[in-house]
Amino acid sequence: MNLELRVDPIRKVRNANKIPGVMYGTSFKSTSIQVDEKEFKEALKAHGKNLTFKVKLEGKQHFAYIQHVETTVLKPNDIIHFDLRCVGAKERVSAMIPVVLIGKEVFHKTKLYPQETLTEIHAEYLPGYGVSHIEIDVSKLHLGDSVKVKDLKLEQHIHLLEDPEHTIVTIKEVHVKVEEVEEEVEEEVEVETEADAE
Repeated sequence: MNLELRVDPIRKVRNANKIPGVMYGTSFKSTSIQVDEKEFKEALKAHGKNLTFKVKLEGKQHFAYIQHVETTVLKPNDIIHFDLRCVGAKERVSAMIPVVLIGKEVFHKTKLYPQETLTEIHAEYLPGYGVSHIEIDVSKLHLGDSVKVKDLKLEQHIHLLEDPEHTIVTIKEVHVKVEEVEEEVEEEVEVETEADAE
């Protein structure tokens, strides 16, 4: 996707269903930009917040990725501002890539479950490479099996910065602890009053 960026007055932006933002980078001067709302949401859905893609600004193409999206609390789907990080052709991108577990449904109605200890993985890659997320299929794992960072098979252009021995997910078993409750037996004690004694 090639996202078309514009530089327009803010009043014109709000009246044309466009979202205001800013693009900046190590070798790119911070510039206020705008983009069509529908196109930006499509780019966000396709690339997430760490995958680079091409953008076009004033006739020139750049590699960039979405670094930040600002929304409102009451309307989280309404984007009011965004940040684009522009990167050079040889500049490495540093990002936290989300981990997505697939095949979890095989553990439904069983005592097993996948315990995820690493939900994001720190990685570096050149523009044009990278992934929006990392999928791990847990459907064929058994009790005690685990997947570590070193077990991931990714493109050679993606360099993982995490400890290779770091565990991402382990198959555990649910243990139900039953607590025994001792019933307290209350003994009824008859108290003899002076009137009864008479």
